[in-house]
Amino acid sequence: MSKSILSRQVVRADDSRHDRPHPLQERRSAELRRLRRQRYAQRIHRLGERVEFELLEHLITAFDLDEDAVDRVLDRFAGIDPKVLRAVGADRLPPSPIRQVQR
Repeated sequence: MSKSILSRQVVRADDSRHDRPHPLQERRSAELRRLRRQRYAQRIHRLGERVEFELLEHLITAFDLDEDAVDRVLDRFAGIDPKVLRAVGADRLPPSPIRQVQR
């Protein structure tokens, strides 16, 4: 084998592009994570405000989040008018996607 052919094989073996998932797979994976988080949010919300608060405190501590930044975001969200959310249908998460299963 000539040196140039051997070099190309080594480059191909080291090429990390082949290890990365396809962009469509990455998008599907991200969408599944998002759907899972939505369902977690629904379940956690049903547990009540104490659990929501404790979760928020845990996330701030566990991920060393900037408490001032978190408080600013909370202040913005707390200022949203619930009547407006209901009026535009933004007070609920969308239903889970339904897939047809063929036999």
